[in-house]
Amino acid sequence: MKKKISIGLILVMVLSFITVPVFAKEDNFYADDELTIEKSIGKTTFAAGNNVDVSSTIDGAAFVAGKNITLSSSQDYLFAAGSNVNLEGVSTKDAFLAGSVLNVQSSTIRDLYAAGQTIRIDSEISRNAYLAGETVIINSRIKGDVYVDAATIKIGKEAEITGTLKYSEDSKLSIADTAIVAKKKSHKSADVKVEVTPTTKIMSTVTGTFYSYVALLIILFN
Repeated sequence: MKKKISIGLILVMVLSFITVPVFAKEDNFYADDELTIEKSIGKTTFAAGNNVDVSSTIDGAAFVAGKNITLSSSQDYLFAAGSNVNLEGVSTKDAFLAGSVLNVQSSTIRDLYAAGQTIRIDSEISRNAYLAGETVIINSRIKGDVYVDAATIKIGKEAEITGTLKYSEDSKLSIADTAIVAKKKSHKSADVKVEVTPTTKIMSTVTGTFYSYVALLIILFN
């Protein structure tokens, strides 16, 4: 129960990050059961379907929802929610992911926010990573701090965390012999505090927009 609650809280945070509210219009909303987007798009884009594949360049934010999502796109900010979310060469400032299985590979990401059942990171993160899940696997370089709330945390042999790995003392943590972790800091779950900063206040404007979008998807695909 505690794990479900903590993931829920992280999801609320994940879905509350962007500076300007955006609205789906006919020319930037794409919906189909089998959806592939390859063309360049000059504005914030909404995409939804059962199987979604986006490999375009988007001048703005990308909101993507579906059962199976594969992304190799370039955009300012990425918001993706699905059962299986795979990032394969994504270029974005910040990525906000929610789903059952999340895989991050060969991508260029500044900050990563992710909540899911299983999260695997095989791609360099240039700043910080905020992760909540049942199992979190890190096998890449993360240049900033890593905040993890998970039952199982695996730091692979290719991992390098140059900041601080912060995790719950209840987590089962394993670190490969060849992994590099500059600093570790465990905490009790009850000790975790959410710091409200100007950045989080500004980004919280997306909450209403994203929830409205998800509600629309539920209507369309159920």
